[in-house]
Amino acid sequence: MLGYSRRLFARAYPNERLANLLAGHEAAFAWFGGTPRELLYDNPKTMVDGRDAETGEVELNGTFRDFVRHYGCRARFCHPYRARTKGKIERGVGYVKNNFLIGRRFNDLSDLNRSMEEWLTTEADVRIHGTTGMRPIDRFQQENLVDLAHVPPYRLERVLRRQVPNDARVCFKTNRYSVPWRFIGRHVEVRVEDGEVVLLHDEQVIARHALLPGRFQENVDPAHFRGLFRMVVGEEPIKPPHDPRFPVEDVMVHNLALYDQAAGIGGVL
Repeated sequence: MLGYSRRLFARAYPNERLANLLAGHEAAFAWFGGTPRELLYDNPKTMVDGRDAETGEVELNGTFRDFVRHYGCRARFCHPYRARTKGKIERGVGYVKNNFLIGRRFNDLSDLNRSMEEWLTTEADVRIHGTTGMRPIDRFQQENLVDLAHVPPYRLERVLRRQVPNDARVCFKTNRYSVPWRFIGRHVEVRVEDGEVVLLHDEQVIARHALLPGRFQENVDPAHFRGLFRMVVGEEPIKPPHDPRFPVEDVMVHNLALYDQAAGIGGVL
C-alpha cells in the first residue's frame, strides 16, 4: 500500500520464500509504474537476519539488501512486537481479505490473481477512502515515485555468507577461493557475477576470482597472504627457499640454533 494515496496492490503466492517475496515487489513496482523511496516492513525472517540488541540496527539478508539497493529504495523495519506501527498496511490486508477473498472461489492461483487485479482496478482503486476522503486512483497522481524505466529487472542470485577459516580460503560449490588473511574469522558474502566469484565484507569487495569450472580446486592469490608469516630474527629478515607461489619475504622461518639452545644442546653435529 502506498502511504500517500492509499492505493494498494496484492498478489497471491504459494509460499513466502525469498524468490516470491522479491517477485511480489517487482510486480508491485510494475503495477504502480515506479517505486517509493522508502519501504516499511515488520521483521520477516526472509529479509532480516538479526538485530543488534543494543543499537537496534537491523542486519539484512544479503540478497534482500542487494535487491533494495538495485532499485534505490530504503528499507525500514518496525521495532519487534510493534507491527501496529505499520497500521496502513495491516488495514490494507484486512481490506483485501474481507472485501475480496471472502465468499469467492478460484480454479487455481492464476485465476485468483487475475480476479484480484480486476478487483483492484474496478473496486479498490475507485472507492472513497475513509481516511483521505478521496479515491486512491485520483490521489495516486500526486505520488512521488521513482521512475524505473531505465532500471533492469533484478537478477536473483542467492547471496551466500561464509565465515573465513584459518587458511583464508572460502569454500563455494566444493572449490576454494582465497581472501586477504586479515579477514580470517570474519563473515563474508559470496556472489557470482559475470563468470567471477566476488567476495565482500561490509559491502566492500575484498577479492575476485575466475569461477572454477570443476570441483575440489582452489583459486589462490598470493598477495592475500603477504604479511601473514613475516618474522625477523636478529637484525635482518630471513629469506629461505619456499613454496614458489608466495613471496619469499612472507614465509615464517625460525633459526634452528634457537631450538638447540632451548633443548640444551651445546653444539651442532
